[in-house]
Amino acid sequence: MVLEILISGLCALVRESCVQGNAKAMHVVMLKGHVSHSPRLVIDASDVKPPDVTDSQEVKNGRILDDALDLPDGHQYFVWDLTGCKFEIVGAPSIGIVEGGRNANSSKPTEDPHGKMDQPDDFSWIPEIHKTCGVPPVEATANPVFLDEKQLPSTANARMMKLVVDPSATAKNNWLEAQIGGTISQQPVFDFGANGYKQVLADKARLTMQFAQLPIKLRLTRYKDGFTREILLQPRPGGTQISISLSNMPNTREGYDPEIKHFSAYQDVLLKPLNTCKLPKEQSAVGAPSHHLAPVKCTLCSSCGPDL
Repeated sequence: MVLEILISGLCALVRESCVQGNAKAMHVVMLKGHVSHSPRLVIDASDVKPPDVTDSQEVKNGRILDDALDLPDGHQYFVWDLTGCKFEIVGAPSIGIVEGGRNANSSKPTEDPHGKMDQPDDFSWIPEIHKTCGVPPVEATANPVFLDEKQLPSTANARMMKLVVDPSATAKNNWLEAQIGGTISQQPVFDFGANGYKQVLADKARLTMQFAQLPIKLRLTRYKDGFTREILLQPRPGGTQISISLSNMPNTREGYDPEIKHFSAYQDVLLKPLNTCKLPKEQSAVGAPSHHLAPVKCTLCSSCGPDL
């Protein structure tokens, strides 16, 4: 059974080292931002195991929904508010990171997902702070609190558990990769104003994990008091994959702006803020406004701890 987690919105993906192949862990932290953001877990109702008399108290707590959506097409979704919580996938396997398939000078991926270089799923399309600020990785080190799953940074509203990274992982459905929506050729290129650094921005991070046993258990733990909710996932009959959404979107609709102001929040991830960092500005697009900016789109960014 494959569990697909689609991560979107104002999220920092922080790993221990920027050196490819060195990182042993990845942290996904949802930031507060310059306007209010709401971290949410959304799951298709048909993929959630029905209540059972043998359910633990934590699973019973998981039945406390923060919202339930009945869409016009008949699909129903359950929603959990993650504010102040740590999100865990119990028994999660170690993962690999899809990277190393991008030319250093490329600002846009190829249309061919199986090309030798510049694949659209390469993790680098989620930009690294040190590159966007035009400094060496050592000058854009993440604050250690972002590398400690036991703490919720004051500038964050939720976080994911520590993801164990295995640099030697092979393609076994346990991968973290970038995801770019729409036609590649129509994606805008953004200029970060740092030594001419430009690139297309990923819409989501896609995390896939393989599980041999069902149900799959998700756990939401509130930092302030330890209150725990657990959600059991079990696919509909004949299903081989469960897809869930982990998002952190703003609560206010904003009009088109060529600059992505949300990026200012990534300064909060750094141990020492940098004055070289500029807001990414849209340089080219087929059609306008860009879907990256209107009405509520945020963009992911990545950072790292000290290179040990």
